[in-house]
Amino acid sequence: MPRIIFYTLSSPAAEAREAFACRLALKAWRQGLRVWLLCRDQAQAHTLNQQLWDLPNAFMPNAREDQVQQENVICGWNVPTAGRCDLLINLTDSMAFNAADYASLAEILHNHEDTLAPGRERFRQYRKQGYDPQKHAID
Repeated sequence: MPRIIFYTLSSPAAEAREAFACRLALKAWRQGLRVWLLCRDQAQAHTLNQQLWDLPNAFMPNAREDQVQQENVICGWNVPTAGRCDLLINLTDSMAFNAADYASLAEILHNHEDTLAPGRERFRQYRKQGYDPQKHAID
């Protein structure tokens, strides 16, 4: 059964969501995990890919899904195949994947109704499927 964590950021800025996703990916990568950042589209994947390369005081090899996928951190806009990653960071507003295919899932919501409302719905969907998602407030 996957570990599902909802991170709710205090910031209303959409950029805070991406910045936190980068920090979470770095932490997971340092622990030896394979990470897939599921982006809403190719443009967001490109932006996150660049942000990951530009992290201050850190070096984390990563790639976009349309590049060579030998890296352990991928920014993608398609749902990864089962077993492709240890941690799926969902930056979309949907749940177009089978949660059971992943060891860990992270849902990141910034403090704006545009992400909170779909996030609440995903939280209910996870519970309806028998999962026990955890919540963490991030200041």
